[in-house]
Amino acid sequence: MESRDAAAPIAAPQPHPAAPAPVSFLDRVLPIVAAPCGISDDGYPHLSEDGYRLLRDTIPYIPGAGERVLKALDAINRSKKVAQGSFAFQENISHACAAARSYVESASIACSSDLWLLGAILRTFRDQGFLGALLTGEALRPETCLVSVDGRKRGAIPGEIEIDLLFLASRGLLEPAGGRQYVLASHPRARSVLEAMTRADFDQPAAISRLWRGVFSGERLSPADEAIVTRAGAGSPMRSDWFQDTWLPTFDEIELHYRLLPVVIGLRAAGRIEEVVDALSTARSLAPRHESCADASLRILSNAGVVEAREPRGFAVTQIGKRILEKGPGPMGIIEAYHPYLSNLPAIWAGEKIETHVRRGDDISASQDANRVTFIRANDCLDAFCHATGFAYSVFIEHAAGRGEAIRQRFARSGGGIAYVAADFEDESIQACLSERDRGGLPASLAVIGSSDIGAPGAFLQALQRRGIDSKDAVMIVGNGFQEVRGQTDESMSKVFKAYHDAGIVLIFIEESALSIDDLLETGWSTYHAGFRYVHERSGQVLRPSEDAGAPRVGPPLRTSWHSCAAAGGYVRLERFSRRSRPIYPWRPKAKGNPSISVTHFCVPRELARRLKLGE
Repeated sequence: MESRDAAAPIAAPQPHPAAPAPVSFLDRVLPIVAAPCGISDDGYPHLSEDGYRLLRDTIPYIPGAGERVLKALDAINRSKKVAQGSFAFQENISHACAAARSYVESASIACSSDLWLLGAILRTFRDQGFLGALLTGEALRPETCLVSVDGRKRGAIPGEIEIDLLFLASRGLLEPAGGRQYVLASHPRARSVLEAMTRADFDQPAAISRLWRGVFSGERLSPADEAIVTRAGAGSPMRSDWFQDTWLPTFDEIELHYRLLPVVIGLRAAGRIEEVVDALSTARSLAPRHESCADASLRILSNAGVVEAREPRGFAVTQIGKRILEKGPGPMGIIEAYHPYLSNLPAIWAGEKIETHVRRGDDISASQDANRVTFIRANDCLDAFCHATGFAYSVFIEHAAGRGEAIRQRFARSGGGIAYVAADFEDESIQACLSERDRGGLPASLAVIGSSDIGAPGAFLQALQRRGIDSKDAVMIVGNGFQEVRGQTDESMSKVFKAYHDAGIVLIFIEESALSIDDLLETGWSTYHAGFRYVHERSGQVLRPSEDAGAPRVGPPLRTSWHSCAAAGGYVRLERFSRRSRPIYPWRPKAKGNPSISVTHFCVPRELARRLKLGE
């Protein structure tokens, strides 16, 4: 394999010749932040609805265009015109710039996992002949789709293939056409994406983050594996057209992020994020044993605007790149863990029973990153509850424990005066908890309960009894675990809650809110929930909204809310001790609610609420 000087600088992304000059680009951003903005109830600035739509639909802002937006916002804040304006004008500009920056930074993280999924799904649709049918105007009907598995045509299971059709609809590439059928979306961008995929040499495997980890860790790679990652960099595209009249992705953006996501996860798994963010990097410093592969990674990072060329012959992380590398591995890793499903889509559509499940591995660390802040919030809620009510507990449980992040935080706050229990169904998570306990990151007395299905409370409660642990007035924190209950219905989920309720457990659970396709289309890349919804539905898990919602315009109705299911199980949700993350709309909708990305539900058994004289 031919090798070249790995330290030679790679050209940073350059605008397309037809792209506007920087001052023109700044002028395109100015109307967005000049429109009157608002302040949320929590004190955070938000864009006007018109300003948001201008940003979403007319400004390229996802990597590698996001850095241009941030620089334009900085320039506007520093401009003489703003400095010479009234105080009210300056304040509005400052708030609107902050809101626009927040949206772009969130989108830079949220878009990658969705675009990675689009690349994998569209490639399979192409190989099955579905893209050709859509391009000729044919509607895809789940009940009539035929899939090829091992050279034989099979009828698809309608409910299985519709999960993928709905995801493509949520990202604006397909549209429902009456009943359960889907056609190519009307915007020309949708057609250009499908046409490009039919022509593309799109052969990179979905799951190569383990190879990138090996590159950045200095592990020995086989020539075949080294060739895979080298080709990933060689094929890394830049967006070639900067015209924008829709938030729908270009094909170049899909392909770029299909290659970027495994690089970011590989850096995180190798423990190299902090080093890369803080120091000037070259290919040799990034991976001395694999210079050609490191050169490929820098090409991908450069094309995505994560790094930019700096003299002499090096690269530094950009503003947007710092955000992506520090905040992105959590949501990216959660989505990428479902790659075995993406590798087996035709067989899954055909209803074959295959041994497919989530591959956590390195992604346990990524999930811990994503959950750290939400567990801080949950533990804060618990402390506030105890302080306000005088409630005391002697048992602290974390179910769906991962590495035991909630326990680690509680142990740091409360010490060893209480009993700690970690429970999980997956062996990887149990081993991670045991390793953390052995190295001192978790209490030495930690009880670990393996093979514990959170949807089977009886077995878990019996395991507590065998260990002499009383569940009455125990506190249990669950981070995104109840959605993992397989085959659940509204009734079965309420029974799960009832079992924990009847055992006397105070339940603090964090769940990402299910969002309608209407919401996902309106908010563009504001969240990564289109992908989050897809992988959970694809693997048989169930997302629910925080509160019950009305019928959407696009797609099926959402399920009964977590609030209603918990209440049916006997729990009382205490609103003043529950917490909501940021709302999904970056403006305040007048005609509808503004769902939060996730909610920390603080629920107590009805008997405890009476005992503490809680009127909620």
